[in-house]
Amino acid sequence: MQLLTDPASIFQRLIEDIHAAQRIVLMEFYIVYPKGQVLEVIEALSVAAQRGVECHILADSVGSFSFINSSVHRKLEKAGVYVHQSLPVGLFKTLFKRSDLRNHRKMVVIDEHIGYIGSFNLVDPRFF
Repeated sequence: MQLLTDPASIFQRLIEDIHAAQRIVLMEFYIVYPKGQVLEVIEALSVAAQRGVECHILADSVGSFSFINSSVHRKLEKAGVYVHQSLPVGLFKTLFKRSDLRNHRKMVVIDEHIGYIGSFNLVDPRFF
């Protein structure tokens, strides 16, 4: 176990671990904001998926709105990364479900051996 306390070290280790992944990368975030170093993570995921690693991102529909509706999202899917929305919202859904309940989890699991947990979202603090 290692405590990573600054964004630069988190991004560096995360990208290295994605590049070294052999089987699966599972990511779950409340906010995915595709700017800055986040784009390096996105690129690492695309490369991993193209070499046969199963890659999934679960992003909250509200917290990651700009990502869900971006060209980066579509680029990931074209590369073979599975992008899932958590708790999707919409006009009619809001009438029947509570849209204030959100998925604030933040975690990454790589090859069922490496795990990241904590209060970080997939955002570069220089841009968010």
